Amino acid sequence: KYLLGQPITINELIYVYRLHTHSYYQKHGVVTREAYMIDDALRIFRKHYGKTQLAEFGPVALKDLREKMISELDWSRKYLNKQVSRLRSMFKWAAAEEILDASISLALDRLAGLKRGRTKARETSPIRVVADAIIEKTLPQLPDTVADMVRIQRLTSARPGEICSLAPGDIDRSDDVWIYRPVE
Repeated sequence: KYLLGQPITINELIYVYRLHTHSYYQKHGVVTREAYMIDDALRIFRKHYGKTQLAEFGPVALKDLREKMISELDWSRKYLNKQVSRLRSMFKWAAAEEILDASISLALDRLAGLKRGRTKARETSPIRVVADAIIEKTLPQLPDTVADMVRIQRLTSARPGEICSLAPGDIDRSDDVWIYRPVE
């Protein structure tokens, strides 16, 4: 455990934070995708600032890191904003663990996210709704179970992963209106 005020580097912070994220972001004993997306942000952070002392890292350095992300990686503007948010979360966690002074985390929160049309970061195309006619033509081509999953998704607007994790026992079908009660 590090003590507040003790000089530590970004590399050291990254090390203890990865230990935290890989134990915290687990589902059924398996590390989740979120932990690996955090790792992606930490990788470029370590590359450019690993040897930097925590006390020397602030909003200007975070802005510089974000520009390096734009020039070196093919991440979209929205994903860049999310990755910067993940880095900020590391600093918030570190402040709560008394690894660093909370003023560093608060200062990093002052950096505004990238705005559409005001950055060199690429934009993604909006996700369009699939036309009902296309879905209706597709349903007969699908296995019965998958077709039913598509129908449920259309009715509920659930995410694909949520539909895939549905189990019959999670749905109360005792009345006219069915109620979904997930285990977790």
